[in-house]
Amino acid sequence: MTPVSHTVHELTLWSKARLDELDGAVSAMEGRMAETSEAVRLQAHLALLDARKWREGFRARARDLRRTVDSGANQAKHDLDQAWNEFETAFNRWVAATGQDAVELTARTRAQLGAWDRLLASTKSKIDARANEMEAGGLRMLEDAASVQSSQLQKMQAAGAAAYAAWVEALNQSRSAFDQALQATRTYLK
Repeated sequence: MTPVSHTVHELTLWSKARLDELDGAVSAMEGRMAETSEAVRLQAHLALLDARKWREGFRARARDLRRTVDSGANQAKHDLDQAWNEFETAFNRWVAATGQDAVELTARTRAQLGAWDRLLASTKSKIDARANEMEAGGLRMLEDAASVQSSQLQKMQAAGAAAYAAWVEALNQSRSAFDQALQATRTYLK
């Protein structure tokens, strides 16, 4: 399940987790090809080729998304820098025309110091408010993940080859738990 609302960091973690799973599955498939019987080797080989193709497609899309985000951030930064430079030019023209700068520079300095004070206060407040909550949430996520992993692995081992569907469902539940952990992390960090 892809989170509907996400941050770039969340999406990066999510895509890395999926790529790890895709790489693991393809490696396992490749390792087992020699063990396949003649009767199913062609079908298995075609399925492996498709799996590789989709893995590489996923990897390329994740890479393209990162580039798009980076490009968008770079463009936004460029636009903001341009607006800032235009402001500085106008400010310098005003100073040159009026011969006054001390009052204005003092006001800008105060505004900048105020911004720093607000940033520091906000950061400290958020850290203080969330520290215990994040620690407890992190411990809960670790416990939940360990529980899901242990439970699902036990189910998978007990199921054997006859319960392939249960195994797939266990992986889906594990994936869902991972997505929920990402969402919980995002919520805690807000």
